[in-house]
Amino acid sequence: MPDTGKLVFFPWLTLPSSVRVGGFRFVPVKTGDPGSVVGGDVAGTAERIFSGYVDIRGKPIDTCTVALRIRHQKAWDVPETLWPKLFQATRCLALAAMSEQRFFRQLDPHINATVFRPIIQGIEPNQSHLNIFVKRRGGGLKMSGFKLNEAIFQLPMEAIETTCPEPSAQLCRALDSARTNETNAWEAIRESLPFFLLGHSETDNLPDESCVMLSALAFERLLDLTASQRNAGNVAEAFAKLWGPHATRTLGQAKRITADPHPKYSKEQSGWPIHRKWMKELYEARSSEVHGRQLPIFSRNWHAWQHIIIAAFAYPLSVKLLLAAEKSYQLSDKELDHCYAIDALLDSDWGSGCRRPPEWPDILSDIENRRALQRTLENALAVS
Repeated sequence: MPDTGKLVFFPWLTLPSSVRVGGFRFVPVKTGDPGSVVGGDVAGTAERIFSGYVDIRGKPIDTCTVALRIRHQKAWDVPETLWPKLFQATRCLALAAMSEQRFFRQLDPHINATVFRPIIQGIEPNQSHLNIFVKRRGGGLKMSGFKLNEAIFQLPMEAIETTCPEPSAQLCRALDSARTNETNAWEAIRESLPFFLLGHSETDNLPDESCVMLSALAFERLLDLTASQRNAGNVAEAFAKLWGPHATRTLGQAKRITADPHPKYSKEQSGWPIHRKWMKELYEARSSEVHGRQLPIFSRNWHAWQHIIIAAFAYPLSVKLLLAAEKSYQLSDKELDHCYAIDALLDSDWGSGCRRPPEWPDILSDIENRRALQRTLENALAVS
């Protein structure tokens, strides 16, 4: 019998090293020599399949990532019954990688959720033809009869110049632990993560306003509010409660951020941490997109593109704070630095092109340096 099965790979993703999460290993592979990862029987077929994936110049990709089952004789074969589990593991992998991303630093890697979309391909030894399945409403379109050297798949525009940083192994372990124990944090993460990843896929099919809406939905589910509680005020309050220990600047102390202009709200909001005001405006932007109107009694301190960047920064940290509250994750010194930086980042100057770059990276570096010095002094005093 031929060694047939389903190969799952990510053509536009190259991990720095093998990562284990959700019962799978995600392993980088050289497309010209995949035998050490997928085994000798289907190595030749895998190589020919990989050769059909090309960059924007039409050059075949050099590397990609393959999903393997753990402790299985045919590790490369992922049957359909395991696909839901695989998709969940993939989402956790994407979060663990995107949580390591920095912003506004030219030499740092840029990553988005698009590159974590898996390709599932039927494969067997000495295979010469390719079957293609296209997802459609109410079913799907199956196409067959393509020779392996005829079907060409080009790098999507949103995956150009993306590089995956080393995913957080600690976060992967914490997510696995929360999933295995079916904790409250896991349920919230499981429900919210698809919205976050879709909103941060950076595809042209989604305008910025839709990405803001998806980001707000992600936080709404992450903060575990009931349907009746889901409004801007409650979501902002829940977010502020989660981030409470890391508040550093109120709206009354802000340089650039203003409260809602209506007297009914402005006095109360002056004592809010700035991150609470941001979440309120993020959710109001979501409501504006859904209902097609913006109420003039509410301020708008951040543009849609700024909301997206802040959400990409705050969502992974929020996940870590939830896991830390359940004692399954311990934030590193740098992660704590970033938590304490959020109010200053929200109140920062976003710049104007290359002549006046955003303050964001300088603020982060300054807070990291000051807190590192503070920790050094505290440790020295503890020893003396």
